[in-house]
Amino acid sequence: MGKVARISTVLLLIAVLLYSGFPYAEGLKLSGNEGAVNVLYSLNFTEEGLPPGFQWGVRLNNATTFWSNLTYIDVMESPGNYSYRVISLNSSFLPVNPTGSVQLTNGGKVVNITFVEEYKAISGAGGGVNYNYYIIVTVIVMIDALLVIYYMKKRGRKGKLSDKSQ
Repeated sequence: MGKVARISTVLLLIAVLLYSGFPYAEGLKLSGNEGAVNVLYSLNFTEEGLPPGFQWGVRLNNATTFWSNLTYIDVMESPGNYSYRVISLNSSFLPVNPTGSVQLTNGGKVVNITFVEEYKAISGAGGGVNYNYYIIVTVIVMIDALLVIYYMKKRGRKGKLSDKSQ
């Protein structure tokens, strides 16, 4: 088989794959029904704050969820408006802004996602534990313990005084 025949065969194979719905090729996808060209743009979600290897995901338009254990999730989508929800599989880390929307028009978009540890979670950022409650309870218990010690010492002194007077 000659060089020209091999190149022709490869080009024909690429054309067949594109026409039959092969997922992506340089941002273009041929529709199998109409033969029209639909432009696809990169929608990149980049996370910050998770330890290396932690799995997280993004659910687009309440339909498809994309998962990753890397610092990014990159999907190709047609132009349009997309809502998203960020998902953490580790309950110790919460996304600061777990939902949002993005519009793809004339190019790709990058959405930055920040995760924080639960004890550092911003109030209202997804139900983090309220550690103020634990601090208040601890302070009350400490005050109670100090009062008990104070009154026990005071009672002990009075007891000794009353023993001497008898």
